[in-house]
Formats: sequence, structure tokens, C-alpha cells
Amino acid sequence: EAARRVGPRLSPVTLDTVTFEVPVGINRRNRDPKTQKIQMRPNPAGSRDDEVVASIFRDMAGNIRSVWIQTAVHPTTLAVSVAAVSADYPGSIARHLKREFGSHVVVVPLTGACGDVRPALLGPDGSSFREGTIEDVEHMGAEIAGRLFDSLQEKAGRRGETENHMCFVRRTISCRFGSIPSREELIALQKDNAEQLARAQKEAEDLEPFVRLHDNPVWEVEAQRHWIDRLLRLSQIPESVEAELSVLSIGNAVTLCMIPGELFSDPGKRIKALFARTPVMLVGYANGSLGYLPGEDACDEGGYEVAVAYKYYGLPGPFDSSLEQLIWEGFSSMAKEVQHD
Repeated sequence: EAARRVGPRLSPVTLDTVTFEVPVGINRRNRDPKTQKIQMRPNPAGSRDDEVVASIFRDMAGNIRSVWIQTAVHPTTLAVSVAAVSADYPGSIARHLKREFGSHVVVVPLTGACGDVRPALLGPDGSSFREGTIEDVEHMGAEIAGRLFDSLQEKAGRRGETENHMCFVRRTISCRFGSIPSREELIALQKDNAEQLARAQKEAEDLEPFVRLHDNPVWEVEAQRHWIDRLLRLSQIPESVEAELSVLSIGNAVTLCMIPGELFSDPGKRIKALFARTPVMLVGYANGSLGYLPGEDACDEGGYEVAVAYKYYGLPGPFDSSLEQLIWEGFSSMAKEVQHD
């Protein structure tokens, strides 16, 4: 219906894409040397994708009408203690672009493979995260927008012609869970929930402030209670869930790889490498969201994204370690189809 209404108002545009790097994120999965558990702490050696991809749509007079911009950093700059509704740094990017190009410009922020990457806001010694401020949000957005302005200036007068060709393909894959609980196990967990809550509350007392606000064990126990109730209401607990992957290729300008969730950065870079002919935007939260989509190594390591977050999404268990390869094979087959066409 939306496409039908828009039809009479369509107008031709040109499309140009620029890429540049802005190192504003950092891997957030680090192994604690004492407990050997994966915790939400800065990991400078961990994987991340600093590439920003921006597609610029211009009308026939050369005026910018829309900007799609994809970053691969969690939009979690603003402290949870700040009681404000915020679009975080993507909103700041949009504000800066509209000031430069005009309020009429439609800015579409897209989130890439950021499952294990958050803004690099570090404490004094760099071993922990700090809570971000509104000023941090504005600074991060301004830095990314500024690099986009610089890239467009560098490319001024060198825009090529966009091939008038589009291709869209999709695949549905079945994502298996590594383990699912039996009804007997769920009932046992349900009975033990109160004791678990008391232990979690005691554990939370010794956590550093940032971890207490972002990776609190109390939340896991509370989420588990609702998760147990939900699963016990099901007649049968599923062993897998379907995910729709899709690729939209727009001429020689840009390729969008769309995935239903928060893919980790390393698998995301593997997928981008499949499409050598164009810049690639990996678009998360597309066709729904199944939550965190970890790589094979992360599945074995555990941590919040792997061993806890699935309960918040209502899934019966963590994904099997074959998930990364399954997703890669889906995009690999689509890459051959798109690039052959």
C-alpha cells in the first residue's frame, strides 16, 4: 500500500557510496583473569569493524535527498542513569547531516555487525567502561558526520554513473539451538529461582558500577523466571527457529546484506568479503530480530550475549555453534547469484 501511494511521486535519483573508517567502537567481550568468565569489559584486541558506509541519493539537479549510513557499533552511548528518550549517536549523526544538507534530507541510520562492539568510552585506566553523557552522544555523531563530509569533499567531481540495475534475493535458514531444557528441568529451575535471586543479589554487590548497570546477574534470574513460565506454557519446546537472510544489490553502488538480529563483528566481516564488486552495508534487525547472532568461537566462550540474552528474546536456548557457518553459507550462495546477474 505504501509503494502504491508513493508511485505517482517517484522521481529519478543518482546514487553514490563512500566508505571510511572511524574507530569509535571497541570489542566488549573480555575474559576475566580470575574467574575465566567472559565479561562486558573493553577488549582492544577483540574483533570490531570500524568501516562506515554511506549511500548518498541526489536528484537530477545534484541536490542530496537522502542518506543511508551504516555503522557497526551498538547505539548504547548514553548512560542508563540518564532518564531521557534518545536516538543515541545515530540520532546525532542525523542531526548533523540535516544541518549540513537541509532539514528535508531523509537520513536512514543502519546498524551493522555490532553484537560484540560498543562505544569506546573507557574508565581512567582503560580496563572498564564508563557511562556516556549527552555530550558523548553529540561528539560521536559529529565525528562520524564530519568524516562523511570529508569523504564527500574528497570524492567531489569523481562520482561515477550508477548502473540501472537492482537485484533482490533471500534465503530462509533453520537455526538450531545448542540445548533446550526439558519440562522437568524447567520445573526444577522454577523451584530454585528464589535461592538463585538471593545469590545473584549478593554477587551484584561486589560488581563495579558499570557492570552492575549493564550486566547485572539479578536481571538474568528475573528474566529466567519469565522465560520458564513462557516455555512451560508451550505444548512443545522448539529445537530451532527460522531466520530470513536477504541481499539487495543496487547497481554498482552498494549491496545491502540483511540479517534478523545482532551479528558479531567477525562473522560480519566474513560476509562483507563475499561481495567484492561494491561497498557492503550489513543491516541488522532486518526481517525481525532473533537477538544476538554470535560467531563459532563466542558460542563456545559463553558470556552475556551467548548464555543469557536469548532468554530476553524468549528463545528456548542458546544457538548452536554451527550458526556462523550456516549464515555464511546462506550469504555465500546469494553472493554468487547477485554477482552472476
